[in-house]
Amino acid sequence: MNIGKLSKEAEVSVRTLRYYEEIGLMPKAKRQGIYRVYEQDDFDKVKFIKNAKQLGFSLKEILEFVHIYNKPIEKRCQASLQFVRAKAELVKYEISALEQKLQRLELLENDIMNVISEKSLDPHV
Repeated sequence: MNIGKLSKEAEVSVRTLRYYEEIGLMPKAKRQGIYRVYEQDDFDKVKFIKNAKQLGFSLKEILEFVHIYNKPIEKRCQASLQFVRAKAELVKYEISALEQKLQRLELLENDIMNVISEKSLDPHV
């Protein structure tokens, strides 16, 4: 398939595909004359990248992850597991930090509502 078709099917821009090639997330596309030609593996890799981004991985982290796949299966699995666990720990930390922010916001809201109540103000103004 050509770059336009891959772009449409994978739901990413042509510019994004070229950028992924440029930074090494995807191998350089094969060429037929002046046209880039992509295979199913390329489509799968774009889907993997999109999924990883949705999970919060940066492009730099995804690039590290892609390099892991060039290792033998045992090392690949160990490295992948370590990589995923580290990201999960970071997400847990971020959730905890957000929960603390939410608690502080709720306390602030409560304080404001108390002032509104004490002053007999309309909270819907």
